[in-house]
Amino acid sequence: MNILQQSPSFAIHTRPAIILTILLSVVLSVTCPMQEVYAQSNTIYLPIIQPTGCEQLSSKETEIVMLVQRHPGQQRESVQCNSTLIQVAREKAMDLGLRNYMAHVDPDGIGPDQLVRNAGYQLPNFYGYDVDSNYIESIAGGRLEAETWDIWMNSPGHRMHLLGEVDFYAEQTEIGIGYAYVENSTYKHYWVFFSAHSEEDEE
Repeated sequence: MNILQQSPSFAIHTRPAIILTILLSVVLSVTCPMQEVYAQSNTIYLPIIQPTGCEQLSSKETEIVMLVQRHPGQQRESVQCNSTLIQVAREKAMDLGLRNYMAHVDPDGIGPDQLVRNAGYQLPNFYGYDVDSNYIESIAGGRLEAETWDIWMNSPGHRMHLLGEVDFYAEQTEIGIGYAYVENSTYKHYWVFFSAHSEEDEE
């Protein structure tokens, strides 16, 4: 005779508990196998570390920054996002679409160097002050981020700029990236990348 038969009162209170325990074990074994429970409880989620100041970027813009930062051919020791360069890059990307042109110098005759200076970014004096000069900008249109990156990497001049393959660009450790989508325009997708060396860094 087992214990349940010897003690009816014990059996009355214990059977539901035993049945519930068995059912719970079955449910857990089906919906959450032990190895999965163990794996989940030991998973460590590490944040994606972005260069300083890049938190305000969109996901598309962030992808370009990550490609800049992680490319094995990158010659800059480090890169840091600059909020002014990001702002101007976005404005320029949108302007490319809204005024439907693809050029470093805008329809008003203003180049990238002057655009960032107008926004308060202090480029070094030796860059000169020609209103249409460009020592800091790469642009692209018509493609999303991965294809845009490939186009830049297959263009010697753009590759040199984005990867800092010469000392002039390697010293430009502050960057900004801007993306804009303009439906009723020639290229629809517009990208502007800035790298610059602030005069303030020399002080």
